[in-house]
Amino acid sequence: MDSLEQSLMDHPLVMLRVIAELRGIVLRSQEHRALVRDLANELANPATIAEALRELSPEAVAALEELIAAGGRMPSGLFLRRYGEIRPFGPGRLIREQPWRSPANPAEELWYRGWIFRRFAEMDEIPTEIIFVPNEILALLPQRPARTLDVPPVAAPTSFLDSGDALVQDATTLLAMVQVEGMRRHRGRWHPEDLSMLSARLLVREAVSTGPFNGSRLAFLLHLAEQLGWFRAGETGSARLYVPAVRTWLQSSRAQQWQALWLAWRDSESWDDLRRLPGLVCEGSWRNDPISTRRRFLSWLERLQPGEWYEIGAWISALKAVAPNFLRPDGDYESWYIRPADGDRYLRGFEHWDDVEGRLARFLIIGPLHWLGALALDSERQRMALTAAGQALMRAELPPTAPPDSILVGRDFSILVPMTASTFDRFRVARFASWEASPMVGSTEPFRYRITRTALRRAEAQGITAERVLAFLQNCTGGTLPDHVARALTRWSGVTRDE
Repeated sequence: MDSLEQSLMDHPLVMLRVIAELRGIVLRSQEHRALVRDLANELANPATIAEALRELSPEAVAALEELIAAGGRMPSGLFLRRYGEIRPFGPGRLIREQPWRSPANPAEELWYRGWIFRRFAEMDEIPTEIIFVPNEILALLPQRPARTLDVPPVAAPTSFLDSGDALVQDATTLLAMVQVEGMRRHRGRWHPEDLSMLSARLLVREAVSTGPFNGSRLAFLLHLAEQLGWFRAGETGSARLYVPAVRTWLQSSRAQQWQALWLAWRDSESWDDLRRLPGLVCEGSWRNDPISTRRRFLSWLERLQPGEWYEIGAWISALKAVAPNFLRPDGDYESWYIRPADGDRYLRGFEHWDDVEGRLARFLIIGPLHWLGALALDSERQRMALTAAGQALMRAELPPTAPPDSILVGRDFSILVPMTASTFDRFRVARFASWEASPMVGSTEPFRYRITRTALRRAEAQGITAERVLAFLQNCTGGTLPDHVARALTRWSGVTRDE
């Protein structure tokens, strides 16, 4: 941050004399540098500051307090939008019109009295014009707590949607399908028929869409898998698993798997939430930063009280009031070309904040953050609650998970895999058994598979013998494998050995 003396050096002589006059400071020096030094010393005098604070209007005091709460610096677009523009005056016009006699707004009042200055600086690695209070003055002002999103909790809904670790389960289903049955992919695009078959097996089922701005949960799941490096191109147009990356994830704990999916989204540059927004089209060569946008957005969201419910609309309105620049930290609302998908009028200017930033905020809440189990929603998707898992993930901690349950094998050769069972074990079940049913998200029902001759032959073709299947089932069922199932697997092993 520039010092007070450096900041004053950028002012012309007439502006320095205006500041001195309004602050009751007598300047005797004539040389510019000496005059700046004398004025800086007086402005940083505690007694001068205390007296000058009492002379400010209540509106100017409020503007100064907000600047202090923001750490002494704000993007100029944000500050000036709230407290008025500082009209540009050259030295000659400044002398003629003397705008300091009747400042047009709180920003001009602070400007002509030497409280605030402007320059370019980097905010979130973006060159941005800022309004700031020099350090020497800031250190002598009463400190204000950082502004918060003051949104009161509301009544909890009678029923709600909590995804929990459903995305972990669906990622496992995806891996199993690619490994066992194969999924076709050409130039990075998945075959629609395979996507439909996959969707029918997920905990959250949805219509398949392969549009270029697809922000669906299925597209999100596939992107995270790509981000984690799980796929390689096969020789016949089918995807194949990259075994080292897949094995590492499958053999991790449930909490570690969950966190890996979270980090794959949080740190992904290629998944651009803004450009995935349904109903909006982004055109032109401008670039946004999805990673920094998420970081700023989450820094506000993680302050929610876990388990308390909040109106989504009220929270987004509070975000607009306190931190509207979470998407565009430089406050530039003019140079991005974004339009509705059904229109040709670009949404430029802060007046379209609700159409762009507001819509993005809602998408992040009811989309990725809900899909990842960080936020629970009411059935109308109008209220939200930070989950215990969400709080842990936002704090870079492992989310809480339930203790694992054992796999059950029925006398009818069915295999019931509880959702709390090891995903690595379910992946292995899928390799030698036929899938029959998946539960819905929020259900306590298990995944259902069945041992069939067709599935066993498929497993044999991939090097999984009936002996290995038998040993696995005896181990993962805790010795409860029905005797006749064990005998059937033993007989099958003998038949295939004889063949």
